[in-house]
Amino acid sequence: MDLEDDDNDNTKGCNIIKGGNDTKGVDESNDDDDKKFEGSSSNTGSSDEQIADPFSILELRDSVDKFNSIVGTVNAKVGSLVSKIDLVIKSLSKIKVVVPYELDRANQLDQLISLRLKHTLEEDEQRDKVNINHHISTTSTMLNINDVLIFATNELIKYTHIHHEKQIQRLE
Repeated sequence: MDLEDDDNDNTKGCNIIKGGNDTKGVDESNDDDDKKFEGSSSNTGSSDEQIADPFSILELRDSVDKFNSIVGTVNAKVGSLVSKIDLVIKSLSKIKVVVPYELDRANQLDQLISLRLKHTLEEDEQRDKVNINHHISTTSTMLNINDVLIFATNELIKYTHIHHEKQIQRLE
């Protein structure tokens, strides 16, 4: 039995018992498969005689299990989507017509939020200005200290040079 010849995934590799006039979905083009089955829809002979390949039932069962698994997954996703749609519908049903009074309250709330954000931004800007000024002041102080250190170093070098010259003159 070749598993690749059959195009239908649900019956791939499975021998289907044909009987009676019900031949929907059964490939009748392969005469070798017809010879494998005995009997018709009436029970003539044992059930073992009707099954040419006993593993075909297991393969068919596996195919059905896989299909049921896929159906279960799809059902779960559909159920999830249905619950989400229900939530959206419930949310939409809660929407009411806004009267001018409620608009005023909403505008007041928006204004309060805007005012608070404005104050927060102004406070942040003020804090940033203070931090920048502090940084500038600190940097300026450090530059002044650096200038003093450079001046002191130059003076030390100058006095050291003068001192060395005096000692050289004494030694001569």
